[in-house]
Amino acid sequence: VRRASVIVAPTPSPHRSAPDRLAELAGAIERDPAHVAREARALADEARADQQWTIVSRAQAVLGRAWRMLGEVDAAARALTDAIEAARMSGDPYLEADAHIALAGVLSMGGRWADGLGHLDEAERIGSDELRLSAQLQRAVVVSNLGRLDEALEIFGRVIPELRRSSRPLDLARGVANRATIHLARGYVADAVRGYEEAESLFDATGQAFAAALAHENLGCA
Repeated sequence: VRRASVIVAPTPSPHRSAPDRLAELAGAIERDPAHVAREARALADEARADQQWTIVSRAQAVLGRAWRMLGEVDAAARALTDAIEAARMSGDPYLEADAHIALAGVLSMGGRWADGLGHLDEAERIGSDELRLSAQLQRAVVVSNLGRLDEALEIFGRVIPELRRSSRPLDLARGVANRATIHLARGYVADAVRGYEEAESLFDATGQAFAAALAHENLGCA
């Protein structure tokens, strides 16, 4: 049983700026998504009242990712759709591409594969090199959910070395964990165990207790 509520994260200081508070919350999504969702929603409401669309977009993107971590697919999709709209109003293609990537993952969880891939196409069209790499990581997850496991493993084979070189431990943890799930489904148990062990270690090292617990659970299955 997953109980995110038992993990208590520090409440951001009200004296910190909204961008700083959102950066702090983004880094805590996989540690305590329930806390992050509450704080991000409050920040989004405050920013919307002042028509600060950049802050609204960032807050809604954080909120959507937190809802996704908690398995609330419909709520996550609504938050991320709003993040895209707010990013367009702010004229920020980076924020828009980032929200497209997150929404693609949520839509694939709900079985809307074509829509999800369409959002990834848009993210790769308008995003930075960094975000294109993130879009490829998400694409691997979507196509694996479609049963296109060879294609997913080929993408992971290209993306994971890039993540190692660019020192992105959280994205690397997600990548090796998702690849381990494919290995387990194919019966490559030793590869799956190594992947989940690395993912758990990476999540632990970055203070992401909730995600580390999920990786540990999957390791137990393997």
